[in-house]
Amino acid sequence: MFHANDTVLTIVGYVMVGSVFINQAISTLPRERFANHSKKLGDRGFPAPDFVLACALAMMFAGGVMVTLDVYARVGAIMLIIFTLIATYFYQSFWTIQDPSKRREKRGAFFNNLAILGGLFLIAA
Repeated sequence: MFHANDTVLTIVGYVMVGSVFINQAISTLPRERFANHSKKLGDRGFPAPDFVLACALAMMFAGGVMVTLDVYARVGAIMLIIFTLIATYFYQSFWTIQDPSKRREKRGAFFNNLAILGGLFLIAA
């Protein structure tokens, strides 16, 4: 618990991975951003998009804090893996985009998410 036997590099890695999710969750809270993301979820057929988004943000924030502080970090990493896999599939599906520049942008975000998943798998291991 709280990085008792971890090296400085391990602690820095946990903090960096966790902070990605904490930052994203907090930055989505303003009303306009929340509404925008909720609309995207609704457009993709998610039922009760406000509730789904609120649960996703809670999962991101809680998982990020758990990883950052090494409090049930493995559980937090697994929560974030589940979230990231779902979000990557629905939001970074570059293979469905025809415009080459937008496709390249989404492909870059997709591979960034894969890198984050790699860090999360290391934490969950």
